[in-house]
Amino acid sequence: TNPKMLISQVGEKWIRNGKFANPMNKHLKHSGWIFKESLPLCIVSPSAVIIHSKIFKDIGNFDVGLTVCEDYDLWLRISRKYQIGLIPETLIVKIGGHKDQLSRQFWGMDRFRIMSLKKLLKEELTHEQRELVLKEIIKKLTILSIGRAKRPELPNVFKPKIKKYQRILNEFTASCAMETTEL
Repeated sequence: TNPKMLISQVGEKWIRNGKFANPMNKHLKHSGWIFKESLPLCIVSPSAVIIHSKIFKDIGNFDVGLTVCEDYDLWLRISRKYQIGLIPETLIVKIGGHKDQLSRQFWGMDRFRIMSLKKLLKEELTHEQRELVLKEIIKKLTILSIGRAKRPELPNVFKPKIKKYQRILNEFTASCAMETTEL
């Protein structure tokens, strides 16, 4: 019914460990210009989306260089330039909770989202989009930099990584402060 909409997603039902699971508010599907809503986490499911090939020609494909969060990366690149439609009807059943689920295999999924966000800063963004990306990077770096304290079960190998995130956080915070004063 809307031929100008080159990408749309559909509603989905979640089953986790054999039981129906209500998605949390942060997972609610949005439509229209959803770039801002897409920054915190992946809110478009690859199994629940219909994409016209024109978008791939313009944006590119999944970044296979990302170990995980390649879908998050793609949806951000798309949502910064295209509206995303929503057919609220539940047409997909998503089954999760299994041991080999990618989101369970990696500590600090935000590490990969930060890689994607840093890549995005090299793209042509509006001033508002750039500001939103910088704020999200700072938010995610803050979470990662204090993550070790909240997760004592993590191996000591992550200690240097936490210090690295604290250093990068300080650099991004200083950079954002400088950028804001220049405006």
